[in-house]
Amino acid sequence: MNKKTLNKPKLKLIKRKKAYSGYLIGNIKEVLEPERFAEFESWISGQTVGIYKGKIIVYQYDLIRFLKGLPILD
Repeated sequence: MNKKTLNKPKLKLIKRKKAYSGYLIGNIKEVLEPERFAEFESWISGQTVGIYKGKIIVYQYDLIRFLKGLPILD
């Protein structure tokens, strides 16, 4: 195992009682490789996202759809 593997950030699910759970966009950027994050930014552009403590939160189901290679729903 190399050091990069040991220090790789993990996705941290933000669980919200009155809204959908999701991930902070900054956390997604930390986890995905730069090329993959650029693809994700293009994919999610124009889609509905949430706000959590003043920061953009991507809904959990949208990130799952992207990672599975599924199309945008709206």
